Amino acid sequence: MENKHTWYTIVNPAGGNGTVQKRWPRIEAALLQAGVRFEVVFTEARGHATELARNAVESGWRHILAVGGDGTNNETVNGILQQQAVPPSEVCYALLPVGTGNDWCAASAFQNGFPTGWICSCKGIPPCRMWA
Repeated sequence: MENKHTWYTIVNPAGGNGTVQKRWPRIEAALLQAGVRFEVVFTEARGHATELARNAVESGWRHILAVGGDGTNNETVNGILQQQAVPPSEVCYALLPVGTGNDWCAASAFQNGFPTGWICSCKGIPPCRMWA
């Protein structure tokens, strides 16, 4: 079960044709430097992110971070939606898009990269204080 503001982090090392595996050490270092608390699990096969997300929410996690591309995003969201423990609206979900095309991000005007505002949210700083 999570602590407040600790993120259950689902990393797909195969995402982006292996880009995630190459970039994960830098992403992990940036999260640690920013003071973000997280527990990491790595996917092992297609469909595994769905299982991990579903089990995480059913085990009490309410902050889920996916690191990967469109497939990882899709699987993780499906896991959150499939679980029966809480309404999906009670789960805070974030995506760090490190895929090949990141089509979902492009279609939703989501910016690729490592947004500072997201880090502030992870650390429990209310959005209104991000700009202070």
